[in-house]
Amino acid sequence: MTVTPIKTIDPGIKAEPAPVKVRLNGLSKMFKVNGREVTALQDVSLTIASGEFVVIVGPSGCGKTTLLRIVDGLDEESHGHVTRFHTDPSKPLSSMIFQEHAIFPWLSVERNIGYGLRMRGLPKAEIAATVAHFLKKMGLADYAKAYPYQLSGGMKQRVSIARAFANDPEILCMDEPFAALDEQNKAIMLEELTRIWSETRKTALFITHSLDEALVLADRIVVMTARPGRIAAIFDNPLPRPRQSYEIRKDPAYGEISARIWSILREEVMKSRGETV
Repeated sequence: MTVTPIKTIDPGIKAEPAPVKVRLNGLSKMFKVNGREVTALQDVSLTIASGEFVVIVGPSGCGKTTLLRIVDGLDEESHGHVTRFHTDPSKPLSSMIFQEHAIFPWLSVERNIGYGLRMRGLPKAEIAATVAHFLKKMGLADYAKAYPYQLSGGMKQRVSIARAFANDPEILCMDEPFAALDEQNKAIMLEELTRIWSETRKTALFITHSLDEALVLADRIVVMTARPGRIAAIFDNPLPRPRQSYEIRKDPAYGEISARIWSILREEVMKSRGETV
């Protein structure tokens, strides 16, 4: 089995490393499709530190979502090991934000946001305070009693994000949560997500096809190969926080790091299309 070597780009001296939150060792995943075995992921090894925001990019079909689902516990690996360090049993280990909003149509906005808290049996006063906090943070206070059919697509996704953060998981998994949004709403949602994450510093794993999203959000950016998905490269993000999606484009480092990532990503996208580079 041939494994693509990991190339790491480090812009400078790093601070003392944080404790490990997620460790993937030699992870592989196979599926049966029309009677034949398909390898979605092959020998993926990655360590994610506590409080780190890691973004994964790669060609369509390279196993990004499969990897995310394994980390979240929604799927199982075929080979290798996944270790998730659960340091506070009073909190859920992980929560998932899906590409399409997954809020309950029969619940109001406030009831959707507080759903996980109610399932954990927390006191009503604590639930009410937490829900009120995230209603305000996400600009949804005026829509607390509204139902999903009364909301725009962007507002529904804000409810999904608020629900995930309100449930206070140790690991936050996000699968292209802004893919269906227009450019303006996407820019605003990126800033809102960055702002809320900076307050909580949760360990985050985020899937996207957008280099802009990756560079706004990530501490590190992982580039996957064409299927079977392996790690082609890992980039440390040199852009200082806080970041705004349009402002960071003025930084010369943005163009440099974007070009370096794209040079590898483009090669893998071409391979996924069966084309030579």
